[in-house]
This record gives sequence, C-alpha cells and structure tokens, in this order.
Amino acid sequence: LKVGDEVYGMAHFMELGTLAEFAVFSESILSVKPASLSFEEAAGIPLAGITSFQALHSQAHVKQGDRVLVLAGSGGTGTLAIQMAKAAGAYVITTCSERNFELVRGLGADEVINYREQEFDQVLEAGSLDIVYDCVGGVEQWLGAQKVLKADGTFVTISGDAQGNLTIMRLLSKGVTMARRQIGALTGSHQTYKQFTASTNYGDLDSISALVESGALRAVNDRVYTLDESVDAFMHSVSGRARGKIIVTVGQQQK
Repeated sequence: LKVGDEVYGMAHFMELGTLAEFAVFSESILSVKPASLSFEEAAGIPLAGITSFQALHSQAHVKQGDRVLVLAGSGGTGTLAIQMAKAAGAYVITTCSERNFELVRGLGADEVINYREQEFDQVLEAGSLDIVYDCVGGVEQWLGAQKVLKADGTFVTISGDAQGNLTIMRLLSKGVTMARRQIGALTGSHQTYKQFTASTNYGDLDSISALVESGALRAVNDRVYTLDESVDAFMHSVSGRARGKIIVTVGQQQK
C-alpha cells in the first residue's frame, strides 16, 4: 500500500468499533478497495465477506459440485456466502422470507426455502448436503442440519446455539456441548460441527477483492444512513429485517 490508496478492511474483533470520520489501522489488515466499488458499497464487504469466505473455505473447504445450504441467505453474511459458494462451483440452497426470493435468486441461489412456511429439514432430502452454513443461530439449526447433511458433511455456524444471559452454568453447559460435538466429529460418529469467529486476514480480503473485480461478487447494501440517522440505522439492524448490510456515512462521504 502507498499514501493515497483507497483502502478497505476489518478491524480486529478486540478493537471495539464506533462511528468516526478517522480511524487508525495496521497496514497489514487493509487491502486496496476494488475500483468498481464506491466507498458505501465497499464498507459492507470486509466483516461479512471475510466471515463467509473463511466459513466456506477455511472451515468447510467448499469445492466444485458441493451442495451447500446457507441459512438466512438475505442477510449481510448470507448474501455474500451465496455468491462465494456459487463462485466455488457449488449448488446453493438458501432460506429466507418470500419477499427476498428475487434477491437471493439474483445472487445465484439454485433453490430457495421460505423459512416462515417450511422447515429446511422437512424439505430437503436426508443426507443430501455437503455443507450447512448457519448465519441464524439456535440449536434447532444444528438438529435440522444433522438430518440433511451427508455422513461426512460439515456444519459451520457463526452464531452458535440460542443466545441468552450468560451465566457460569450456561458457559459450562455450552463448553460441554461444544466438546461433545467436536469429539463426535473426530470419532466419526457425527458430522463435523464448527463454530467460529472470523479472524482479520488481508489475504482473504485480497481473494474477496478478486471475486469483486471478476464480477463474481457484488455488494448488497440495504440502506445507507447519514451520521445524523445513526440511531435509525441501529434500530434497523436490530429489527432483523435488513437485506444485506446497513451503512452509515461519515464526514466527506456523507456530503
């Protein structure tokens, strides 16, 4: 990188974020922004993009011909995951509400399941999937995935089981549950279960940039807010109704 480059990137998770006109980043976690993207479009890619890229490639090792189910395909991580899985040569199935059917099909989804009317494990054939990528969370996703995954299939979740108030007993229970699932996978008695948090990696971001530049990946932003509208932006986010990412413009990009 050199002075004057237009860049984008994702901060380390331990560096809590905020809305500000300026931020200090290590050069090692930044990548040159694809010229085809505006700053608003680029802002929606690093966190969700790196998360989905690592889920599919580093965790699930997606490959040509795999059958992949993306749970919550119309969200920030899901919209990018559909495109990444298609770029890898996979057959992609996703879940979303009916209002988002056109969106996810436009991103490349081969099959779409309306989660409000049907349970994915009741629709899909038992043992027919190689990968289930869970962007929803809740133990029911894992229970359903076990029915539709192949014997050597992989379940990757970025959300884990249903969240609640953390207590010592809850943390211990979660640890035991995770250990049991991982041991089961190692002994071959269950499909592989992986829960992970994405790590900052500019190499992965460079790979994502290459997908953008090739036309295989596009940003999906629900709405762009100004800084003065940031409360509305956060309320929109917690509503769970956003399609793709929510962007807040600050400073010069706001003009």
